Amino acid sequence: SYVWAELFFRCAFATLMTGFSAHITVLLGLPKRASDLFLLLLFFSNLALYVPLFYFVRRYGKRKVLFIAFILLVLALSAGSFAGKYPAGALVQGLILSILFSLSYAAFTAIPLALVADLSAANERKTGLSRAGVYFGLHACAVKGGEILAGLLFPLIIVASGSSLLDTPRRFSLRLTLVLGGISAILGFLALFGYREKEVMSVLERPDQ
Repeated sequence: SYVWAELFFRCAFATLMTGFSAHITVLLGLPKRASDLFLLLLFFSNLALYVPLFYFVRRYGKRKVLFIAFILLVLALSAGSFAGKYPAGALVQGLILSILFSLSYAAFTAIPLALVADLSAANERKTGLSRAGVYFGLHACAVKGGEILAGLLFPLIIVASGSSLLDTPRRFSLRLTLVLGGISAILGFLALFGYREKEVMSVLERPDQ
């Protein structure tokens, strides 16, 4: 269940990042330099969020924080599909959307490896067999699989919606990619229900026999 959740998240986020420059220049009407600025903002705000993120993980658990990350991503992609139509200025819209995306991305940057380590350790306690390589390998496949899937779907959506890969995509085509990214995030949110953190932690907290 968690592998599916990871794959759908990566697909949703990579859909955004694949066309990030076009989203900024076409939907918001800003120069390409602005897209570079927003990428830097996304990167540094992601780093700045690590400390408060670990606090929330300790208080509420990894599963709940990832659920919140999915909700924020769905909201950000949904809001992004209407970028350029809000009464606020284009620069303000870009700043708000970049911060929303960084909140969800920070959670899936810091938490997944710790979560996979929990699953691997719990499995080793239950079976006596060390399968850490398999667990981390599946996680890596989910990450790369989601990114590859987005890389295939993005140009397909652009062409199928009437735009050309050789020219600047139409606004409708770019908005459609964000909508489908939001659908992928919703699927990941639903898949995460299959991850039972309490059962995993009960195994890890059980004293050794």
